[in-house]
Amino acid sequence: MKTPNLLSAQQQYLPSNERSNQKLCQIALFLPISICVLLALFTLGDSEALFSIVFMSIRMLLVSLLLFFVLKQLQKKYLKRFTEKQLARIEAECLSAPQYEGLMVSSEALMYFMPVILALPIQELVWIYPVVTTYRKGLFSKTCYTIVAITKDKKQHNLLRENMDSERMENSMIFLNEHLKELRPYLLFGYSEQLYNIFRKDFNRMIQMADHGTGFSIDTTLPENITKPLEQSF
Repeated sequence: MKTPNLLSAQQQYLPSNERSNQKLCQIALFLPISICVLLALFTLGDSEALFSIVFMSIRMLLVSLLLFFVLKQLQKKYLKRFTEKQLARIEAECLSAPQYEGLMVSSEALMYFMPVILALPIQELVWIYPVVTTYRKGLFSKTCYTIVAITKDKKQHNLLRENMDSERMENSMIFLNEHLKELRPYLLFGYSEQLYNIFRKDFNRMIQMADHGTGFSIDTTLPENITKPLEQSF
């Protein structure tokens, strides 16, 4: 199914800096080839050098085409999660669905717009929580902010923006909680050690909690603060 509205939404909802990054990626795919073509013009009188430049251009073109193909297949992989009817509903809603910082929530999907579209069916979502990771090496230190979505196949999907700070991460979690809870009332939000232990030891129970609101007989309450992150250091 062709999805022109979805592709338009991808461009419309991308944060400005990520839109620039996307354009840079597109340019990066073909810039080496353009350089090779220019070099070839200066070696027209040298058949051996010209042959080397042409051969290099062909190799770069093949690499660029391979990267383009991989990105397209990754996008198709996520859209294959949906039926034709669901895709039609997403296509109809995507230009007016609520969105924030590259995230979009329609009646059928949670989407994150990046160079490829990450799309997760609403009814497959089980647990969403933020993660703050700090990398330290000597005097160097870098903090990354990520939102992790766990689906019923127990896979983790990272909703990551390089420019995200703690405030944007918290606002993103509030946005997701507000709009996803309308569609999936018992979806689990926020991080706690107990939720992590249930995820690790009894994931079927976690699915029941997210589907039906059952299985909440645990020692402490679920996180009241949905923006509470898992903090880790490396």
